[in-house]
Amino acid sequence: MADLIKLKELVLESNNRACFVEREKILGKLEAEMENNNTQDKYAVILSKMLAEVSTPIIEDDYFVGRVVEDLPEGEMKPPNRLLCSRGHMSFDYAKVLKIGLKGILEEIKISAQTKGDEDSLSFAHNAEIVVTAIRDYANRYANEAAVHGMTPAAKALRIVPYEPAYDFYSALQGIWIIHMIASCYVGDRDYAFGRFDSYMFPFYEKAIQEGETRDALCELLAGFFIKTNEICGRTTYNYQSKPVPCQASKQYVNIGGEEPNEFSNLVLDAAMLSQSE
Repeated sequence: MADLIKLKELVLESNNRACFVEREKILGKLEAEMENNNTQDKYAVILSKMLAEVSTPIIEDDYFVGRVVEDLPEGEMKPPNRLLCSRGHMSFDYAKVLKIGLKGILEEIKISAQTKGDEDSLSFAHNAEIVVTAIRDYANRYANEAAVHGMTPAAKALRIVPYEPAYDFYSALQGIWIIHMIASCYVGDRDYAFGRFDSYMFPFYEKAIQEGETRDALCELLAGFFIKTNEICGRTTYNYQSKPVPCQASKQYVNIGGEEPNEFSNLVLDAAMLSQSE
């Protein structure tokens, strides 16, 4: 459990006054460039430019790759920059993302737009293509960095997910994490949720067990995933201090159980406890 302990220590040692400094610098530059841009793809282009420029940091204890560079605000920086932001408070259709990938979703959007033929639908499809391509390219850059660090599972996964369907338990979590991190930290705002996590992850859990993975190993992997969610806001999640980042003191919600809990529902609880234990 040494890796989990080190990752938890990083969260506890994080600075509540730090911002996502690369995001702030890039958006600061783009403010002037995009000032008179009133095109319908303005915000998709901003996200694309940002994801093409931000770095792809990795530390050796990471279970899953995907980090945002943090530091104290510089000069007259007043984070968080709201040139790019959303209202947050939403859950993505991760079941669909894992099943057909962003590529499959984009294909559906394009077909729908061509069928409808109206300006709004065609514009939406155009924006979707910019965003999906940007996420795919960003994931590929992270895959290259993971390969340099000898993180073969992460490198393999990010050459596929979230652009294409997930193929196992690890790739599903890695694909979900990249999307969640981009939404929370680069697009910005709080309380993006994971939806019915135990429902759409259960098939990947079953497949892993059938292929010989142990419950304890999967529990540790999932605990590593939950610690990643705490990296977003650090200790502000617990003390409700507002951090100068777009997601502030965001909560990372996971829905499990309900009327039809499954074996994975219990694993989620065990992993959550493991991620919080000393």
